[in-house]
Amino acid sequence: MVPSRILHSTSIAVRAAYVFAALSGFAFLAQAAWPNQTYFPVDFKYFWLSGRLWLDGGSPYGPELETLGKAVFPGVRINPFFYPPSWRPISSLAALSPPKTAETVWATLSVLAFVLTAWLLAGVSSQRYYALNHWRCFALYFAAIALLVKAVEIAVIIGQPTPFLTLAAAALIWSIHKRNAFVAAIALTALFLKPQLSICVGAGALFIPFLRLPLAAAIAATCGLTVYGLAVDNPLQAFSDFLHNLNLYNAYPENQPENMSGFNFITNALFGGWTASPFTLALFTGVLCCCACLILKKAAVAFHDTETALTMVICFILAGTFIMPTHNSDLLVAVIAILLAPRIKTAPMRVCYLIGALFVMRSMSLSVLFADMPGPEKTA
Repeated sequence: MVPSRILHSTSIAVRAAYVFAALSGFAFLAQAAWPNQTYFPVDFKYFWLSGRLWLDGGSPYGPELETLGKAVFPGVRINPFFYPPSWRPISSLAALSPPKTAETVWATLSVLAFVLTAWLLAGVSSQRYYALNHWRCFALYFAAIALLVKAVEIAVIIGQPTPFLTLAAAALIWSIHKRNAFVAAIALTALFLKPQLSICVGAGALFIPFLRLPLAAAIAATCGLTVYGLAVDNPLQAFSDFLHNLNLYNAYPENQPENMSGFNFITNALFGGWTASPFTLALFTGVLCCCACLILKKAAVAFHDTETALTMVICFILAGTFIMPTHNSDLLVAVIAILLAPRIKTAPMRVCYLIGALFVMRSMSLSVLFADMPGPEKTA
């Protein structure tokens, strides 16, 4: 651990080290976001294609997506669009520009999302845990996010939406710290764009008095966005196609248990292919969070207390991240908990926590230790 006197030193060398750390992180992510004319992001192309179809009044959940994809990106396999209809405003906005321009803007915004994530988390914990000023804590957090978390670089390169979900999780933590219900509602709405990572947060938020009104607003906004996303030429067919696509999700190699993390990865490895459906796991995760809250309530835990609410929301985020089937880049959301590790007071527990954090933050690098295992990621 870095001695406290060094972290708090006012010497020119220490100040320069903070600046260098932050700039190094930014430079590293900037090169990842730099346009590559010979490569188009794996994930972002689906948002652009779906947005293009929505702008034309069509649905991204039918065969039209593959037809358009083969025309715009020849020679590339086009999977179905699995994201919920609430993505329509974002996808449509991305599709207003040509694909390469839109990709560059998306990657740039992804980097800025990580900058803002570090800034918000520093605002929560700079004085509470480190007794550092906001800027120094931000420099440490941003350098850790950009330089230590392998999935950050990957998410920027392949055009994942996870940077924005990570920002939403950080904004939710910040909103509880500042008691800002408006930001909490926006953060919850953004998290609901990826239900498998947020259903547990929604279930747990029912028990936190401060989050009940923002949760109601977020649910209403999500319903409105879903209706808007299905307001196409044939809404019923679009909804049917969306459900059909969800049933096909596990049919693609990259979405099979051995290439993902979560409960199914473990059961698949231990019990020879037995897995649970995402719907079952979502229900299980939500019920698990509710049961945990009921137990804590029976133990007279003060849910209205800010510190308690912060801890609970972090646990809800971790539950969704590690139980639901997720890809390596989805583990970014767990970085929120990793950066707030100083709330753990006992040294042995903190060491165990940080060892676990290492496996999360560098899982793809550590996977070379298990090179004989099948699957491209080997993360869990």
